[in-house]
Amino acid sequence: DFVAATTEARNVARLNGYDHNDPDVSVNTFRRGSQGIRVEIETKGEAYFGKVILNDIDIERGASADFILPVPLGNPGSSLGAGLDAPPIAGDPQERMLLAVNAYCLGYNNGDPFGVKSLGTFLCANQDNPRYPTAEADRGYVFVLDFTGDPLGNPVTGQWDLQIFEPGLCGQVAEGDTTTGAQLHTTMWRGDDTLFSDDDNMVDTNRVPNAVNNNAARYSWSRSSCSGWTKAYEIDADSNQGRWLVKVETLPNESETGLNSFGLRIVPRNGTAVCGQIGTSSTCPRLFAQSWLPIFIPTSISGTDSFSDTDKTAFFYLADVPTVHNGKVLEVKLFDPGEGMHNLQIISPGGVRLPFTYSRLEENATTTIGFVGNDTCNTPTGFSDSITPLNSTQICLNVDNDKFDGEEVTIRIPIPSGSAYSCPTTAGGAENCWWRVRYAIGSRDTITDRTTWSIRVIGDPIRLTE
Repeated sequence: DFVAATTEARNVARLNGYDHNDPDVSVNTFRRGSQGIRVEIETKGEAYFGKVILNDIDIERGASADFILPVPLGNPGSSLGAGLDAPPIAGDPQERMLLAVNAYCLGYNNGDPFGVKSLGTFLCANQDNPRYPTAEADRGYVFVLDFTGDPLGNPVTGQWDLQIFEPGLCGQVAEGDTTTGAQLHTTMWRGDDTLFSDDDNMVDTNRVPNAVNNNAARYSWSRSSCSGWTKAYEIDADSNQGRWLVKVETLPNESETGLNSFGLRIVPRNGTAVCGQIGTSSTCPRLFAQSWLPIFIPTSISGTDSFSDTDKTAFFYLADVPTVHNGKVLEVKLFDPGEGMHNLQIISPGGVRLPFTYSRLEENATTTIGFVGNDTCNTPTGFSDSITPLNSTQICLNVDNDKFDGEEVTIRIPIPSGSAYSCPTTAGGAENCWWRVRYAIGSRDTITDRTTWSIRVIGDPIRLTE
């Protein structure tokens, strides 16, 4: 809101003795890109040189500041939760994970702290979950389809589709459940260029019709929608750039007791190819979670073994943390890790594993067990990993034996200060500041890890640039 920003700048200047209403004073503001503002103050003054007085000397001061956007929670490409599909960045490993939502009656200790009614297990009649949102607008998981483009302000244009992977009950749910899994409901809103707030997007008049039946309201997917990738919405990026939004949710009072997994991807109109690159561009949109990333790692995806004997790791991007955040603290929250997994590492740019502390929020969502030191990784018997070496000295979080069942774990990683935190530069000159998660399975044959993640940088989002 540039008008409000100008008013605030002039109020602050007036409190410091420079009133824009004074004919000898001017306080002016200027946009600096999509995230910055410059304020310039000019006034008249007198300069004294010995006994000579020089009148009407112009005095000027100016400063610029940027608002640092929240770190995107996802990956540098146009797909998320794509399972065994080819990654958007050439040479990267497959994500080997899906997105997921839980049914209203599944129970709190099954990986979804916000979408379920009960603190018990598989029983809606149990004690209410205090985290279940009371307002309908706050329910579900929101994903951002970012068409803002490159740092020079060139947006992504063209005609695109948002596709969803198997939104029905397609055997991707825990234990192969194809009957009691949650029904998916989706809503999409057009984009705009107000990057600091999404509330103005999510209004009824801004909804996008569903591509299946041109329904502009919330769309309920058939339980038999199992034909791979399906076009969900058409995106006209020539008319609307900025950040488009899609919400995926289950509805209250639906009696299912399972979860449902899915994937999302943005492709050219009626196409299939995803895109991706390190650094933003005007040719490729990005797809990431707005606040919380709900994931599901099953034993198999579409009947294909997702964890071979020689490569038992899910390895996926988590967030883009540029060097402007040096000296701050990266906070990662994950709810209910485990269910067949062994340990996880959070890997900073360049493959560095940094020390961290973690705390536990117990299942009743009221008691915090204080911060404790980080674990070391213990290699499972017969374990090998083609992605990155593993040994007992590397820093990780041990999640074996469902030790955090129904609990929220908060990991805090101090980001090194100054030049000690750096990001590798790609061949194209972009900084690769993406952090990743390396999530290794345990000895169990059945993997059903349903976990909800969030990430933020603790620190002032405003920085002076000049």
